[in-house]
Amino acid sequence: MSRSETMPSTVSPVLETTSAPQRFTRNASAASATVAVLAIVATLVPFIVKIPVTCMGPPLVTAPKALGPTPGSHPPPAVTRVSPRRQRVVMSPGPTGSVRPVRWKVHGERTIYDSPWVRLTLVDVEPPGAARFEHHVTRLRPAAGCVIENATDGFLLLWRHRFITDSWGWEIPAGRVDEGEEPLEAAAREAFEETGWRPGPLRPFVTFNTANGLTDQRFFVYATDSAEHVGDPHDPFESERIEWVSRDRLRTEIEAGRVPDGPSLLALTYALAGFAPNTGDT
Repeated sequence: MSRSETMPSTVSPVLETTSAPQRFTRNASAASATVAVLAIVATLVPFIVKIPVTCMGPPLVTAPKALGPTPGSHPPPAVTRVSPRRQRVVMSPGPTGSVRPVRWKVHGERTIYDSPWVRLTLVDVEPPGAARFEHHVTRLRPAAGCVIENATDGFLLLWRHRFITDSWGWEIPAGRVDEGEEPLEAAAREAFEETGWRPGPLRPFVTFNTANGLTDQRFFVYATDSAEHVGDPHDPFESERIEWVSRDRLRTEIEAGRVPDGPSLLALTYALAGFAPNTGDT
């Protein structure tokens, strides 16, 4: 025999242990491991690069990165989410903690009913990020009222029935500000006409919007610690009775729900709490 025939091969055993089926199995295992690693990396990527992830609800859209706010402007929000049910845009705080004001754009207004007492209009508005639509608005003249309290008798109030809500309750004397009349003048006039008492010097007490999702009406409340009885009220149909109600009794009446009128409730609780006058200018 030649040397090549008598000596065992050093290569054959290696080739025998790496047959085709074994090589396929080894390659499949390596591929599976690679897929598993890629799946783990894909799972961790959102947390590594901080990509917003939505777990529930509408998708979150990352706002484009701004180069910086322009002078006098507000920084953009970090995240904007649209609520499809109400077509409302919800702004989350931006990087500095500030929030961009969500101001509706008014395109126009048309009147559908008008009278000396009330005007009903449809206002063409466009909320940020939502479709334009017509919003009903009730235009009303401002109103004014009087909180009359003295140290001896308490608060001068009217017990009256309101047919619209079919409810009874205590109210402060109040009414509409007429054309060309100042709110302070209207408050004094209404107090005298409705109670027969002429209020003493009035001071601004609190001013607010009565229902600013529906009407533009402003309500001006004035206060005084004195009043002079002149006679019977000019408008006897306004109330069933007129009484001085002590502070303790008024608290009980409020807790019992017998001051359902919003402006009266706000003004009287404001007075009971001892708040400083707030004219609504801020």
